[in-house]
Amino acid sequence: MIVGGKVYRGRTLFVSLSLLKQLHGSEADAILAHEMAHFSGQDTLYSGKIAPLLSRYDHYLQALHGGAVTLPVFYFMRCFRVLYELSLSRQSRQREFRADRISVETTSARAVAGALLRTAAYSRYRAGVENDLFMQERAMEAANVSERIEHGFHQYAARFTSGPDIGRLAPAHPFDTHPPLSQRLQAIGMPLEHEETRALLTASGDGGWYRHLPAAEGMEKEQWREYEERFRHHHEQSLPYRFLPESAEEHEIVVKSFPPISIPSGQGVLTLDCEKMGFEKWPGPIPYADIVALSVDDNRVLTITRRLGSPSQSIKLSKFADQQGVIDAINRYYGRYQSAVGYQALKKTLARVTDLPAE
Repeated sequence: MIVGGKVYRGRTLFVSLSLLKQLHGSEADAILAHEMAHFSGQDTLYSGKIAPLLSRYDHYLQALHGGAVTLPVFYFMRCFRVLYELSLSRQSRQREFRADRISVETTSARAVAGALLRTAAYSRYRAGVENDLFMQERAMEAANVSERIEHGFHQYAARFTSGPDIGRLAPAHPFDTHPPLSQRLQAIGMPLEHEETRALLTASGDGGWYRHLPAAEGMEKEQWREYEERFRHHHEQSLPYRFLPESAEEHEIVVKSFPPISIPSGQGVLTLDCEKMGFEKWPGPIPYADIVALSVDDNRVLTITRRLGSPSQSIKLSKFADQQGVIDAINRYYGRYQSAVGYQALKKTLARVTDLPAE
């Protein structure tokens, strides 16, 4: 691993400075003990080796599914994959319960329960903050994720244990499936329904570890600065793919990334913009909303199939100096339009669901 320009060798554990700031020192102890238990049980080695094998197996399944002769084999192998996944999930959950048990023995049940609850609360709150920011439909000057977490997390955490579905939460993990939160709390003797458990997050964490790490504040600020700049950049890149422009502001955002372009050929000029495509030999430009399908035949003729009542049009790609460049440009501009149509449809669906009365 290369961190801050230095090379570190051996097994590696990532620790979130922002999370450590929210945790009590005893809760951070519990998390470290849990992770060290995974190292001692060779769990990380097992997971790291099995994941690439499963990925390769899935590629084999995909190849089997693509052939008519191999399709019966695919169904058999797929059944085996499902059964194996069930076995892996069972082993993964057993490893988690073992690590929790060792963590309790090293620290306390209260510390482990607090760590589980505060980490789950932090993960959900941060995801909500980032989702709200990313769904904004205008460019942001700064993605103030850290500021929002700093100001709002304690209030959120204090009421987290009263949520109706927190018992079903399970931490996300790249390789393993974790047991639901309620099962893990039950296993360590701190059931979610107990008043003591529900009161664990009423007080803010003391940030014990964070305060004892040299230069933690400076490192965290720099990490947030880099992360929030990437976040803002990705958000800005996504905006043109959301709009079927209805205002001057939306039109400006889309045109900035998808300006009108012209591509000359031996038969005329192809034009593309964010709403339509045109060709000199056609009666007029074709709005993307009027296109049903695009296809290229063996003679390198691009056919644009339109909605009922509108004649199809075609272009000889062989007349262009860069045929692939033409296809890429059409895919990019028409693909942007299709993405915006899908986004707007999803947005309307979510709005209707949100407006439904609660039962």
